[in-house]
Amino acid sequence: MSKVPVRLRASAQQYAQKSQELITRGQDQEDAQAIDRFPVPKVVTGGNFEIVGRHPNKASFIMFGDNADYSTKAELNLVAGAFGAVQTEVDPETGKAAQYQYPSPADAASLVLSEATDDTGLVSLVGKPNFRAAIKAKADTVKIHAREVLELAAGGENYIGNTAQNPSKYGAVHIIAGNRIGDSDSDFSLQPIPKGNNLREFLEQQIEFIQNLTSIQQQAIEEIISLRTTLTAAGTALAGAVNPPALLAAVPAAGNLLIAAMATASPKTALVLSNNLAAGVNNTLFKTNYLKEYSPKFILSKFNKVN
Repeated sequence: MSKVPVRLRASAQQYAQKSQELITRGQDQEDAQAIDRFPVPKVVTGGNFEIVGRHPNKASFIMFGDNADYSTKAELNLVAGAFGAVQTEVDPETGKAAQYQYPSPADAASLVLSEATDDTGLVSLVGKPNFRAAIKAKADTVKIHAREVLELAAGGENYIGNTAQNPSKYGAVHIIAGNRIGDSDSDFSLQPIPKGNNLREFLEQQIEFIQNLTSIQQQAIEEIISLRTTLTAAGTALAGAVNPPALLAAVPAAGNLLIAAMATASPKTALVLSNNLAAGVNNTLFKTNYLKEYSPKFILSKFNKVN
C-alpha cells in the first residue's frame, strides 16, 4: 500500500487552514482550478444505504438508507461538501478509502430527513425525545426567504408522526443562540417573549399611574409651600412683636428661627417642585416616543408577530 500523503495526516484545523490558503490563492489569481483543488472522498456505504445521486467530481450526493437508531425506518441524506474542509479520499488513520455513512459534523452543508430517530439534536426540552420523525439542516449560514409571509409553526396536531399521542399539542417555538441552554442566571437561559400589545398596554397603565402620583405629589407640594408662606408671615410677625411688654424676650427670637427654617427649606421645595413638574413632561415624551403608532421608536415591530 502506498504511503499516505503527509497532508492527510494533518489535524482538522490544519486541513481548514490549507483549504483556506488554496481558496485565497485561487481568488487572488482568479484561478477556479485552485479554488476547486480538493480531494473527493470515496463513499463506502455501510448497512443498507444506497447512493441515488452524486456529482461526478464533487463531494456532494443524495443517499437513502436505514436510520442508525431504527433499522426499519428510512433516512434521507443530502450533503454538499462531505467532510467539509477535511475532504479526503483516504482515511488518514487507516489509509483506507474514506467512508461516509451518516452525516459528519464536518459536512459543509447537510439536510437529513429521518422517519424515526433518537438523535433529534434538540437542546431546549427537558429529557431526550426518542422515536421521532426529524428534519435537521446544518450549514455555516442558513437563510429562509419567503416572498410574502414566513410562518414558523409548532403543534396543532393530536398525534406525532409515529402515531403516538402528541405530548405537546400546542407546541412551542424556541429561538436559541449558542446551541445550548443555561440556568436561570445564564445568558443562555430561555425566557418567554413578551406579547407586544400587552406590553404596551401595561406601560401605558404604569405611565398613567405615575402621572396620578405626580399630580397628588404636586398638590401636596403646593400645600406645603402655602403652609410655609403662612408660617413665614407668622414668624415675621413674631420677630417684630415687642408689645405688649409682657411678652417674653424669647418670642422675637422664636420668630427669627421660624423665618430661618422656612428660608432654608425653600430651595429644596423649589427643586422638588421642578422635578415633579419635569416628571409629568417626561411621561408625555415617553408615550410620544415609544408607545404611539407614529412614535419614532415605537416598541412594536411593524413586521414581526408572535403568539
